[in-house]
Amino acid sequence: MFAGFIMALEYMSQLPNSSLEKEFINDYRTLRSGDVGHETLRSCPPETGFLEAHGHSHVKTTIATALVSTGGTGKITIDGHHYDILRDIQAREILLSPLIVTGLLGKVDIEAKVINGAGGKSTTPRAIRTATALALAALYPDLAERLRLAGMLNYDKRRKERKKPSQKGARARWIWRKR
Repeated sequence: MFAGFIMALEYMSQLPNSSLEKEFINDYRTLRSGDVGHETLRSCPPETGFLEAHGHSHVKTTIATALVSTGGTGKITIDGHHYDILRDIQAREILLSPLIVTGLLGKVDIEAKVINGAGGKSTTPRAIRTATALALAALYPDLAERLRLAGMLNYDKRRKERKKPSQKGARARWIWRKR
C-alpha cells in the first residue's frame, strides 16, 4: 500500500503541471543527500594538464586514499604495485566497481595508498572503492548521483563488537545445562 502511494507521488511529480501541487508532494517527500561529509576538490597540476582528485575513506581500521586522474590509460596501483596483488576475484570486483558503474574503466588512472591495511580479504578493496568513488564524484559531478544510488559514496560504519564479560565472545553464550 505504501509502495503504491510512493509510486503514485513519483508519477504525479513527473506530470506537466506538477509544479501546481509542489507543496502537497513535498509534504510526503524527504530529501536524500549523500553521506559525503565534505566536498572533495579537484585540481589541475600544470605538469600533466589533466584533472586530479583525492578521495579518503576508512573501513574498520584500514584507511585508504585514492588519487584519480583523468586522461589516463586505466592504470591502477595500490601502494606502488599493480592491483594483481589482490588475489581474490571478488576483491578485484569490489575495487573496480566504481569504474564499472560510471563507465570509466580504462579511462582514468588510480593511485591508492593504504594505511594499516591489516584485515580480511575485502577490507582493503572496500576502503579503496569508497575513496575512488569520492574522487570520481568530485571529478565528474554528473556521475555522482549514479555512484550515490549504487551505494558507493557511503562510509561503512560497522565496527567489531566487543566481547562481553563471562562469555566466550561477543555473541557466544555458555551452553545451558539442567543440572
